[in-house]
Amino acid sequence: MKCIPIMAAVVMLSSAAFAKDSPSTTLSSAIEIGDRSIGGDWKGFYAGLQSGSGNASLTDENGIEDLGDFTGYGLHFGRLVDHGRFLAGAEVDAAMIRRDADEGRHKLLRFKTVFGVDLGRFAPYGVFGTAYFIPDSPDLNPSSGLVYGLGANMQVTDHLTLGIEHTKQGFDDFSGYPETDVNAALTQFRASFRF
Repeated sequence: MKCIPIMAAVVMLSSAAFAKDSPSTTLSSAIEIGDRSIGGDWKGFYAGLQSGSGNASLTDENGIEDLGDFTGYGLHFGRLVDHGRFLAGAEVDAAMIRRDADEGRHKLLRFKTVFGVDLGRFAPYGVFGTAYFIPDSPDLNPSSGLVYGLGANMQVTDHLTLGIEHTKQGFDDFSGYPETDVNAALTQFRASFRF
């Protein structure tokens, strides 16, 4: 009979200890789960397609000339590294450029550094790099310049990402002509597969 009060006391003390520790354990577990759910997994390689349109202008000693609208579509390949909430990486893309005013199929090759922010399944980013324009005309020479812009990606699944990117390309002394500059703005929708 004496062991019953002792056993009851042990049960009560253990229950009190469990009740005391339970909220903090539950809270810490919830915080850990919350921290994992806030950030997305963006690191690794990715590849995909992009398509869009833009416009270009030429500036020389006579002023500014509108070169009209164009469409651009192509492929991209890159890699991102996740530094906590910040993303950094590199990307190369190749596009076919076709002006509405002619039938030429010009090529645009770009090497870009990427800097972004991990907001879970959403990631805004900026790009800066080098652009190479390869004309589809014997009268023009290839030109190199700068590319910069902004974009945003959304993870639809763990492997599929959809996004939009707006960039500006600037080519000084275009095609070897002194003081002749070409500037082009390009907006593209992108679909990427992460692996």
